[in-house]
Amino acid sequence: MLKRILVAALLAPLLALAQSYPSPTFNNVTINGALTVSGGFPPASLAPQAANTVLGNAGASAAAPVALTVPACAASGGALNYVGGTGFFCATGIGLTTGSLAQFASTTSAQLAGVLSDETGSGSAVFANSPALVTPSLGTPSSATLTNATGLPVSTGISGLGTGVATALAATPTGSGGVVLATNASLTTPNIGTPSAGTLTNATGLPIGTGVSGLGAGVATALAAAPNASGGLATAAGLTTGACAATGLVGECGTTGLSSGVSMTTNTPLNCQSVSLSPGIWLVWGNVVFSPASTTTTTSFYAGISTTSATFNTNAGQRIYGTTAAPTANILAAPPLVVPISTTTTVYLVGGSIFATSTQTCGGIINYLRVR
Repeated sequence: MLKRILVAALLAPLLALAQSYPSPTFNNVTINGALTVSGGFPPASLAPQAANTVLGNAGASAAAPVALTVPACAASGGALNYVGGTGFFCATGIGLTTGSLAQFASTTSAQLAGVLSDETGSGSAVFANSPALVTPSLGTPSSATLTNATGLPVSTGISGLGTGVATALAATPTGSGGVVLATNASLTTPNIGTPSAGTLTNATGLPIGTGVSGLGAGVATALAAAPNASGGLATAAGLTTGACAATGLVGECGTTGLSSGVSMTTNTPLNCQSVSLSPGIWLVWGNVVFSPASTTTTTSFYAGISTTSATFNTNAGQRIYGTTAAPTANILAAPPLVVPISTTTTVYLVGGSIFATSTQTCGGIINYLRVR
């Protein structure tokens, strides 16, 4: 009996509302208290909403849901964004992974370096065409064209040079013209200093006067003279010019000036004149002028050529003797003397006199002729 009463109690509301269980349809249901729906509300059961809206609460506190408009955001770079308390809006300028860097604001080289983790150096970003690099370290490039390069240090910037080449290239050049290499070089008026060796087989134009060392006295002059009629050296034939030969040649000759006033001592030889002659064989002669005072009495005079100062030649035949009693100037000729010398030597005109009462002086001239 009790079971029937319970079934009747349960079916009473359904019968009253003319609905069927388990899927009844209610109109205008008021629920007091909490409503628990185990299966959720199907979307189709909600009231229709405006297009492009969602139900929600964009406020900062709890409130009944309302329809929130959702913008399309179809423009390039646009994206749907939500801000609490405001709702949905379209954000612009959004970068796309499919876009290039041109979609972003201008970026400086420093900003770019700030986001890189493996950069080297500093300064501005470098691109392929006409970059300006400041003290770069280029490593070992696979290729390089240095047509417009400057400042390459020759001592460290060029590899493969031979020993000493870098030093030579860095030295201040002398002369002018092209670089000279070892084989068949053509030099123009070079100053070669003192070479350690040289072969002059094909050389021409060597000046005999200055280009050959070690020649004997007069040899360079003789070699430079025109040949004689027989084809020999000019010194092999007599001169017909009426003048002495050049210095060092056979036929070189000369005369000293007339000396005077050399004070004499009776019966003592002294030098009345002298001359310096270079190595060779010379014929030398001269004249001594004796000048006694007005009261001087002279017994004899002597004159000769000697290579010893104030000394007559040991060969008595090489001096001359004269006498006079008158106190007047007397000239006595010293006989010719052949003088062979190997070094520059002074040759003297020696005079002597025996006199009394007063004073006497001498002077003279020397003549010389190179015969060898």
